Amino acid sequence: NPLTSPLPELGSKVLGLNSAATAVRDIIVSRNLVFLAINDPNDGFWVLDISNLDDIILRGEYNYSEDASGIDFEGNLIYTSNQKNDAVRIIRSN
Repeated sequence: NPLTSPLPELGSKVLGLNSAATAVRDIIVSRNLVFLAINDPNDGFWVLDISNLDDIILRGEYNYSEDASGIDFEGNLIYTSNQKNDAVRIIRSN
């Protein structure tokens, strides 16, 4: 059945990305954390805390994977792919 009305929005956060060309390339959610792959050469990996959907908190912007093209998460490891130098980064989550 097609949706007859929009689904309710539970929360949101304006990311304030650096330029119009900057975009979220990938997103992974694990419990109360959201991991974003951003195609920004200075801050390619972001972590958001969504414990309170009325107050989503940016926990960090990292240059682990500049110009990130993808992201995955399993156990306590985060995997990011990097378009600039064709690299894969493995980051330990704490």
